Amino acid sequence: MDQIYIFISNNSSIAPYLIFLLFLLAGMNIPISIDILVITSSIIAAKILPQKIYYLFFSCLFGCYFSGWIAYWVGRLAGGKLLKTPFGKKLLPKNKIDRILKFYTTHGFLTLLIGRFIPFGVRNGIFMSSGAAKASFKRFALRDIIPCLLWSSMTFFSFYKLADSYHLLVKYLKIINIIIFSTFAVAVILYICYKRVKGKKSFNNNSLKITDETD
Repeated sequence: MDQIYIFISNNSSIAPYLIFLLFLLAGMNIPISIDILVITSSIIAAKILPQKIYYLFFSCLFGCYFSGWIAYWVGRLAGGKLLKTPFGKKLLPKNKIDRILKFYTTHGFLTLLIGRFIPFGVRNGIFMSSGAAKASFKRFALRDIIPCLLWSSMTFFSFYKLADSYHLLVKYLKIINIIIFSTFAVAVILYICYKRVKGKKSFNNNSLKITDETD
């Protein structure tokens, strides 16, 4: 965190371009945390470059969005070979891929929405799995617009407002993301339960109508 902060601060005149480039590298699975990039950008906007807050925000937003595209195409073009390497097996175990694909196939938008709020390789795992499964890129790109916008905006402006406490916030970043993820997960479970109950009621009503008509 501190090294990235110092590096971008020392090159503040081109900070938005550097941040955008680092996001693209993160999409290639180079070990750069996009969580740290967004937090660093928000702190720099608050403390060093307040006049460039929106340049920095849009660098994060578009960098985040296009890094997802890159991860998708890495999975689509090289997923098979990559996942056979020791690094690939560690990054994306087969059982993990199967779970992600199953959930993505059934709940594509919700998978991306929840995945955006889970750090430490889960996002890229979802994107690469989608590519490896040759899911529609157009659908993937459209589905990810709102999740990317929500996550980028919430993370950037939250840390921007709390810039003076950023060391403490970074320390508990994982816990914060788990809380956010848990909230979304509960919402998803409730939504799925609601749809199933509604579907059963609709099915039962249709069955009663058919029975009445038959009688």
